[in-house]
Amino acid sequence: MQDVTHDIAPATGATPFPHLTGRAPSMGRIRNVIGETTLGRADFVTTVQAAAHELGAEYLFELPASGLALDCERIAMLRMKTEGKDDIFLLVKLGMDGRTLTVAEPEENTKGVTDFARAFVNVLTRL
Repeated sequence: MQDVTHDIAPATGATPFPHLTGRAPSMGRIRNVIGETTLGRADFVTTVQAAAHELGAEYLFELPASGLALDCERIAMLRMKTEGKDDIFLLVKLGMDGRTLTVAEPEENTKGVTDFARAFVNVLTRL
């Protein structure tokens, strides 16, 4: 297995997002904010962090896909909180072309990344 820990970009300077009241933004709104954007890898983190801010979400981390998610080069994880409900985790994927962004809800094939995100949040809340 390839060691990719040196290539993980954690959230830096992130402040907790405000408590969202009511429902989280719809997937339509989330896709609209992130869109089917075309960009280079250098702008991936900046774009995802800006979208997270606009959505009232928390940017958790970005890392190489390395088999954790299919059909993408890198993935970023966002967490959204709704009052009285479980956290919502969303994957933002940088396509294999290094330019196309898509957003996806966690699925069976990305369960490992979602479990990692939950553990990441649990560790951070205990510090």
